[in-house]
Amino acid sequence: MRTTTVRNLVVDEFRQREFMDPRTRRTLPYNLFVPRDYDTARSYPLVLFMHGAGATSTETEATLFQGLGAVAWASPADQIARPAFVFAPQYGEIIADDDSKMSSRLDTLPLPVGRPRS
Repeated sequence: MRTTTVRNLVVDEFRQREFMDPRTRRTLPYNLFVPRDYDTARSYPLVLFMHGAGATSTETEATLFQGLGAVAWASPADQIARPAFVFAPQYGEIIADDDSKMSSRLDTLPLPVGRPRS
């Protein structure tokens, strides 16, 4: 028997998209989880999960496989208790190093979540 397909029942629920900053024209790939029973008449919190340096990659889904950061918030049990959108951007370079030096790529995060712009 050969395995040809692997399904992850939480990871597979995330949608992969790309944001383009209209000011800088830089793009940022991201993963977005939308609550299963999303109701446009309700308000939902937004959980932002920023991956660590170990998940720096050009593969959009890499952040979803780093520990349980984003995935924990999208699990069925958590969504029943606390339905929320989960936003997990994927950076292809380290955006904040051990000396707190930040890459300009952090500015590509959509406001109001990104750093204040001058």
